[in-house]
Amino acid sequence: MIINEKKLRMPFLYVFLFAMVVLFLFRLAQLQIVEGEYYQRMADNKMLQKITESAPRGGIYTADGYHVAKNRIGYSIDLIYANMNEEKRNEVFLTLFNILNENDEQFSDDFPIILEGGEFYFTYEKDAREWKEANDIPVGSSAQETLDVLRDRYNVKDEVNDQVAMQAIETVHLGQSLPITMRDGELIFRYTSQEEAWKRSYGFRQEEYEFTAKESFDKLRDNFNIDETYNDADARKIMLFRQILKNQGFRSWEPVVIAKDVKLKTVLEIDSNIHLLPGVSVNARPIREYPYKSLASHVLGYIGRVNETDVEENGYKMNDMKGISGIESAFESYLKGEDGLKLTVTDYLGRPQDDFSEEAIDPVPGSDVHLTIDYDLQRVAEEALADQIEEIRSNKRAPNASSGAVVVMDVNTGAILALASNPGYDPNLFSTGISTTDWQRLNVVVDDPLYPKPLYNNATMTALQPGSTFKPLMAIIGLEKGVITETSTIYCRGVHPVFTQFSCLGRHGNENVKDAIMDSCNVYFYETGYRLGIDNIEEYAAAFGLGRRTGLEITESAGYLATKNDKLQIWTYSASDYIRRTVGIEGTETIVNNEGNDQLVYKSYAIARELFQEVDQETYRTYGDVYRKASEVLGKYNIKETRYIHRLTEYLLAGRWVASDTINASIGQGGNSFTPIQLASFISTMVNGGNRMEAYLVDRVEDYAGRTVYQHKPNILGKVEMSEKNVDIVKEGMRMVSLYSTGRTAFSGFDHTGIGVGGKTGTAQYGSDSVDNTAWFVAFAPFDEPEIAVVSMIIQGKTSSNSVPVARKVIDAYFYDNMTYQERIEEELRQAEEAEREDQEEPEEPEEPEEPEE
Repeated sequence: MIINEKKLRMPFLYVFLFAMVVLFLFRLAQLQIVEGEYYQRMADNKMLQKITESAPRGGIYTADGYHVAKNRIGYSIDLIYANMNEEKRNEVFLTLFNILNENDEQFSDDFPIILEGGEFYFTYEKDAREWKEANDIPVGSSAQETLDVLRDRYNVKDEVNDQVAMQAIETVHLGQSLPITMRDGELIFRYTSQEEAWKRSYGFRQEEYEFTAKESFDKLRDNFNIDETYNDADARKIMLFRQILKNQGFRSWEPVVIAKDVKLKTVLEIDSNIHLLPGVSVNARPIREYPYKSLASHVLGYIGRVNETDVEENGYKMNDMKGISGIESAFESYLKGEDGLKLTVTDYLGRPQDDFSEEAIDPVPGSDVHLTIDYDLQRVAEEALADQIEEIRSNKRAPNASSGAVVVMDVNTGAILALASNPGYDPNLFSTGISTTDWQRLNVVVDDPLYPKPLYNNATMTALQPGSTFKPLMAIIGLEKGVITETSTIYCRGVHPVFTQFSCLGRHGNENVKDAIMDSCNVYFYETGYRLGIDNIEEYAAAFGLGRRTGLEITESAGYLATKNDKLQIWTYSASDYIRRTVGIEGTETIVNNEGNDQLVYKSYAIARELFQEVDQETYRTYGDVYRKASEVLGKYNIKETRYIHRLTEYLLAGRWVASDTINASIGQGGNSFTPIQLASFISTMVNGGNRMEAYLVDRVEDYAGRTVYQHKPNILGKVEMSEKNVDIVKEGMRMVSLYSTGRTAFSGFDHTGIGVGGKTGTAQYGSDSVDNTAWFVAFAPFDEPEIAVVSMIIQGKTSSNSVPVARKVIDAYFYDNMTYQERIEEELRQAEEAEREDQEEPEEPEEPEEPEE
């Protein structure tokens, strides 16, 4: 049989074409329907993207050229959430965790559920238990039961409400904040509210707030689609990265920094596994570096991550760092710089494929800040202070000393040449995001100004009674007002002749003003203050800047100057608290304040304010007069119980300024509290002719091209009119302190003839027998033409002589041991060359003659 091949060829061709079309349609359907989402994402992600290049932060230099804050390049691990495969997201998190963990990289672990030995618990529970154990509270106690235990322990009366009781226990007894807060009239632990806030952030319903750690963990497992193929330990690793994303308030299209400054080994490992890590990338970023570690840490400050407000309102990106404290914060706008931008094509894993360099915008580096701080003075001030504290603790001269400050000021310009606070900290800890452990160690949250706090700047923020360092001011005021003269004397028999409760440390007999400064005679200055009256003291103290901020660029306290009005205001507030909390007057009322504006206040405050205004000191002098007038005023508000009126009468009398207040203030005690930098400003003003100069830390700012964009100009804040003769009298008394009195030992061997120094020690009582005295020393040098004022302060230094050696070392450094950065480099090179030359010139040892054979 003959087969016609031509007839079969066409049907075969039709069948083949039909099969190919079916196969094509099947594959097309698979690509578009089954795998369409996957390829759509690949297509979407392989696109032109904008990549921000971070601008290097400006540097910070000392006045003598030391680069104390700079940048170096480090690698960060970034994650772009939108570039991750939803199905593989948990797998990526786990792989990334294991790589970072195996290489000992530091990254945040703020996920508050802990898994140990198969047991789940909240970190909040652990914190609560540790606090209770540390304070000897039964572990199972509720917040109310805890407060009841503390009330009994510290004898807090039952009639004192819980809020006032907590304040008293915190400030008087514990010296730290209680982890208890009031909510809807009920006491709860702060840990409880923190746990509820965390659950709320993850969408827990109110009835789920009581979930245990295990129940909460299981709920998040479901939310994040973490199936049973992952054990609990791995599931927690995944949740940890979810927590990091949540904490940084990420936007899905923006990179989130997971780890900063990682090792090269980690970079290479991630790069070799990049196909398993879609959305993960390694990027080079500038890392803030402080090469001298803790040097000038309270001046420089530290940096930290920006928050949502910074991103939304101030033009930052979510991964940016900004200045949080010190110069880093105060000059943020100069230091920050402007980020660059480049365009790149990325593949579906988010990896760059091609750059459009011609379209790039280069980053503009931040400007450099040049400080007034002198490197050598700063280093010596910090070392001398730390060494002295350690010495007086170890030899038991001041066993409780643990913190202090030093300030060196140019008396003629207000420039700060050194500003040291002890204890300090290493700002490098903050450069890539501080760990929870380090933060808890540094961020000591206590209200007690005596407690050593590494992040707290004692030089500008700690205001304490100045003690006898206040006496040179009293001498100036007394001489200017004519209540004393250079030759007039006041007899000291150990106590004030009228107010005998005020004593002196010696019986000095007849003292003139110079002798009184040298001997630090309390009786002399009690009487001087009594003759002057508080109004004259307040006028001059304010003119010298005491109780006023100095104008420094970084955060500072205004201190506190004892005045009639301030004492009255304090007792008005106390009376208001009593009326509101004990008498029970609640609600608010609008008053006209001292500026003439309407102000909404507690009704209790409005009553107390009226009470103190109506019952004035001149008209109502006796207890009976005050009681009757108080009854009249309080009667308008239906306050008629005798016990309330008696107590408020006591408040009225306690708020009055009396002669004993003036006498106490005259020796730097009582209500006077000043910071070390305020005392440096006072001494500078006294010896420079009466110009109160604005204190400053920054001399100039230069942009990346070397152009000066900011230059500080010395600013006179006020002028104190003083007789030059009177100033010379006080200065001579202060020279006698360093030659013959409490400064004599520390300044033994000093060049008193060629340079000369004037000083005044101060031993200030804190107001509690359980707290040692504050040790102060203020000084100026040279004597004839002063250039610097130096203040050293040691908290609980016990006696003023303990602070003098610190100032001596600083003054020695200023006059004898001070080099610029360039001079020190040249000197080190010279010494190295000299040593090398000596090695080359060293003659060879002559060979020993051989001994003849026997």
